Amino acid sequence: MRGATVLAAPLKALLAACEKMGIEASTLFEAASVSASALDDPSARLSLEEAARMWAVALQLTEEPLIGLQAAQALPPGAYRVLDYLVANSPTVRAAYHRVSDYSRIIDSACSIEISEGPDEVVCAMRHALFPAGLPRPYVECNFAVVALRSNVLWGFGFEALRRGG
Repeated sequence: MRGATVLAAPLKALLAACEKMGIEASTLFEAASVSASALDDPSARLSLEEAARMWAVALQLTEEPLIGLQAAQALPPGAYRVLDYLVANSPTVRAAYHRVSDYSRIIDSACSIEISEGPDEVVCAMRHALFPAGLPRPYVECNFAVVALRSNVLWGFGFEALRRGG
């Protein structure tokens, strides 16, 4: 699995969410030992190891267990390009998740998304050979929340991935 790469788009959103909480991008890059220029290219991909370090450091620096959901909300429409297209052209939310599952290697070259449907529940899971115990929770939450948020906009469900207080 050496050479596994991930899209930079969710990491850019992670930076935006961290900056909104007062964590400077330079601090995150330095603490994660990742070059700030790694995200300059809109089509950039980072090694899985670099991405995992960024998610872990963001969680540590922000002390925000829901940082993945905040990153999902910070991800602008179109940032995932092909995946946004797949969601936008799906007739239902279920179909959107299945299409994203079919093309999950676009998000992460060594990742798979598994969907199990039972009579009373649907379970979605991200699997990765380099993370047999599971991928970092914020990373998984971000990716699934993006599909939910895009679907929300398309079909007007009126929910937010994260709502504080009240």
